Amino acid sequence: MQELLRYNFKQRYVVFDTETEGLNLINSKPWQIAWIECEGKKIIKKHNRFIKWDNLNVSPEAARVTGFNRKHYESVAEEPSDVWRDFEKVLYNDDNLIVGQNILGYDIYILNVWCRKMGIRISHENYINRCFDTKSVAMAIAKENKNPDKNDLLAWQLKYLNYRERGLKTNQKFLLENYGIDFDAKKLHDALYDIEKNFEIFQKQIWELEI
Repeated sequence: MQELLRYNFKQRYVVFDTETEGLNLINSKPWQIAWIECEGKKIIKKHNRFIKWDNLNVSPEAARVTGFNRKHYESVAEEPSDVWRDFEKVLYNDDNLIVGQNILGYDIYILNVWCRKMGIRISHENYINRCFDTKSVAMAIAKENKNPDKNDLLAWQLKYLNYRERGLKTNQKFLLENYGIDFDAKKLHDALYDIEKNFEIFQKQIWELEI
């Protein structure tokens, strides 16, 4: 990332999101993962996959928020290893900047659960330094910290990962509203819709940062 991201139309991104059984970072299995492959401002390819688990137990609250439909899920769900095989190709590709809302505070832990259930070890060291968490970045922007060390974006983001301040919001719905991005609130918490909107947030954020 030698030139500013907003001017680098060749930079490749992978934006991803998961939907899970619940909010437990240790045991909640992902039942949906979506990712989009992007170059510059363009979305090149979309993926929307459902992960088959024999003992999936989506909590009533998670089902309500995400609109989980078991009949649809059972008709399209694939073996966890098949979905992972495709996702890890883009996750571990050094050319891709990995983007997502709260991925450092949530989704990377869900990837842990997924891999553990398959009996494999995830290699966080192969991608975590390429992560761009729009939630952490939103907090940094709000606190006027807009010029991070380009060689250590991870440390800059982790500083704000768990930062809390009364009245300061960084959830996706607020960010969409704050940036004036059109969205359908009823579609939020569908993984594919979320990442398409998250990519729009990301495109706004890079104009506020010197990276």
